[in-house]
Amino acid sequence: MRIEKSLLDNYIEQTFVQESLAMKLAKEKALQFNKEGLSISSGEGALLSFLIRLSGAKKIIEIGTFTGYSGLWLLDGTQNLGQLWTFELNENYYNSAKEVFDFANLSAHVNLFLGIAKERLKEIESLGPFDAVFIDANKNSYSLYLDWAFKNLKVNGLVIADNTLLSGLVYDETIKNSLFSKGHIPKMQAFNIDLGTQIHFQSILIPTKEGLSVGIKK
Repeated sequence: MRIEKSLLDNYIEQTFVQESLAMKLAKEKALQFNKEGLSISSGEGALLSFLIRLSGAKKIIEIGTFTGYSGLWLLDGTQNLGQLWTFELNENYYNSAKEVFDFANLSAHVNLFLGIAKERLKEIESLGPFDAVFIDANKNSYSLYLDWAFKNLKVNGLVIADNTLLSGLVYDETIKNSLFSKGHIPKMQAFNIDLGTQIHFQSILIPTKEGLSVGIKK
């Protein structure tokens, strides 16, 4: 969850980030829901695009669509030539994301699913293996999604998870005014340990404001 921007955030965005009109529309949709801080920042979006392009990923899973902002960055990393399977629980967010992807003329590259991700993911397993999985949904289910990613990613495929610092709560539970529940702390700590210590991934946590954990499947 991002609300306030630092001077560093502003500098990075002004110097390195170029948003499309569709990305700006996705932000406007988020603002209409009064949830503008729910999406990744534009700097983090550019980082997502960079990681996707660096890896050569073309078949991408996104768990947590919201208004489509991060999905646009993921496709940007494929130069809008890849395929995105993206899952959203909230029907209002789902409809907004559909409008955004239509506006971007990317509907042919987007497979948008409404419903509980852990159930609907089963429907596409036969289409794998996939090149990348981006996790930005129910924090308590991150470890479950990591298990799914391991089973359905190709060797050298990427798993990327957002909010893995929980505003700092994963390493300092005394932090006040966090927008995350303290009930999320043990779940996210377990996720980071799973990704960081298991033999199946080479991984690192990139210290963005909210934390971006990245793993490469061995």
